[in-house]
Amino acid sequence: MTRRDLNRVLVSMVLAAAIGFATARAQAPASRVARARAHLGRGEIANALTEAIRAHTEAPDDSEAALLVVIVYYRMGALDSAEAALREVPASDPMVTELTLLLAQRRRFDRYLAAADLLQAAGSPADAAENVVNAWRIFPSRHDVAIHAAELYVAGGACRTARLLLDHLRQNPAAAVAARAEELAPMLATCATPDGPPNLRFESCNPGMVLSSSGCRCAGALPVRLEGDRGCVPCPAASVFTGTRCECASTAQSTTSGCSCPNATPVWSTRVAACVPCGAGAAWDEDRCHCPPETAWDGSKCACTDAERAWDGAACVPRSRCQVGSACGCIAPMTWGGERCVCPAGMQEYEGACLRPAGSPLARPSGSASRKRDAPPRGPAARPLPRAPE
Repeated sequence: MTRRDLNRVLVSMVLAAAIGFATARAQAPASRVARARAHLGRGEIANALTEAIRAHTEAPDDSEAALLVVIVYYRMGALDSAEAALREVPASDPMVTELTLLLAQRRRFDRYLAAADLLQAAGSPADAAENVVNAWRIFPSRHDVAIHAAELYVAGGACRTARLLLDHLRQNPAAAVAARAEELAPMLATCATPDGPPNLRFESCNPGMVLSSSGCRCAGALPVRLEGDRGCVPCPAASVFTGTRCECASTAQSTTSGCSCPNATPVWSTRVAACVPCGAGAAWDEDRCHCPPETAWDGSKCACTDAERAWDGAACVPRSRCQVGSACGCIAPMTWGGERCVCPAGMQEYEGACLRPAGSPLARPSGSASRKRDAPPRGPAARPLPRAPE
């Protein structure tokens, strides 16, 4: 073999190696995308994200890999990251418009559910249900959301509405959805107001709002209206709405940065709109209550984990041993009355708090779950339930 022939062979080998390397590099992102899709299909979100990001890093111009990163972030609920990843996809890609709309819908969906959580915590389940229904309208296939709305309507006394919703879900072609609706149907037997016209209305108010005869308004527990279509939010912690603005609650103290609860009653309760103690001898460390042994945080205070026991000021003891007039797990100024916690003379209980009749209304506020939630809707005509997707 001559030197020229040898050079020719060497050049051919180098070219073949280069072509093979380039082909492998081109195939690597494709194989990573395939693996990412497989992980995503099995619900292995973290692994799917790892493979999708690697595929996008290896081939930044591959829109399929970039779009998959967006989709995985969306599945994770990391909407900010999904939007940032979407900005790296060429605007000419037809999927950009669809994903932009999907992300906007998801943000609105999440705002409705966040508002519903706040309203439920504030003791307004029917207002919460209206926000949950509006969230369901965005993604009608989320029947778990509709089931939750029915539960809230029952809790708020809107029983006819709950029945209409459950009857609709019992006809769902998905066996699991229909079965769950059937399981919940017995709730209606204990509903306080079984009769009356339904109020399941589908005019979409913004998150945190409810429909009234004059149109959409802020729910009573979320009185602060934001600009545009962002809806309504509650007053900051330790403050209440006076009809025109948020001011420090009577149980709170004013600070240079706003309102705060004093050390003796450091927890702000949205349900009673007041500063309350940690309960059960808990210690406050400037950001949360530390519950003592045999107790746990129940959402509003530290309480004994055993339902048959109560805090007597030093430990969790059987309720039968509690003395009348002792703390016995009651939040001050309540004391044990023999069968339940009672308020001192001259005060009356309102949703777990003791109030003086002259200091706060004893009737449920207009923004809370109302006895009139099943009244015939006035204003825009009610529309029928959407047909569930096949």
